[in-house]
Amino acid sequence: MIKAIARAFRWRMLLETCLYGRVEEIAEAEKINDSYVSRVLRLTLLAPGIVEAILDGRQADGLRLALLMRDILVSWAQQGRVFGTGVASAGARRAVAGRATSDQSARPALHRWRRAPH
Repeated sequence: MIKAIARAFRWRMLLETCLYGRVEEIAEAEKINDSYVSRVLRLTLLAPGIVEAILDGRQADGLRLALLMRDILVSWAQQGRVFGTGVASAGARRAVAGRATSDQSARPALHRWRRAPH
């Protein structure tokens, strides 16, 4: 899980800094499937507290990457209920100033990673 989260945030940075313009470009550079890149990028929508818990090894029992790779709930409160009680809300309170802290603020970022029409 840690490796996937690290990849997700690295790939997001590559997209945000325009080093790559599309998911397909990242997939080609990494020699992996673009669908996988898209699923991994969704991990950047996890509540900060959940990411922190995973990185610290404190995630909820039974929390597996396969579960996280499915559609991620946009609401950090809902993520806390599904992935581990209270973890999301604690992380939201500790979010770094200037970063998104509302449940809906992460939604527009997802659209940047969807495939561009050909």
